[in-house]
Amino acid sequence: MKNDQIKIINIAQDYDKTMQYLAKEKIKLDFYFDPNGSLMHHLGINMPPAVVLINKNKEVVAKYVNTYNWNEKSVLDFLQSLSTSP
Repeated sequence: MKNDQIKIINIAQDYDKTMQYLAKEKIKLDFYFDPNGSLMHHLGINMPPAVVLINKNKEVVAKYVNTYNWNEKSVLDFLQSLSTSP
């Protein structure tokens, strides 16, 4: 998938817990920390962590809340469809 087609925004509220978890699991991700929940409220998300996918037109195309199985076929198919969208 080309980087200019989709932007992935990871949102969390607790910086320390998130960074500890990422270090423990050896995961490298960029996060937007939203300690007071204003971004999540604006996006209609009521539980962190969350992942928001935004297309090149700056439209939210998907929101995934809490933990999610990124290897699930439906998710992979959806992500693939985004990469082939005009």
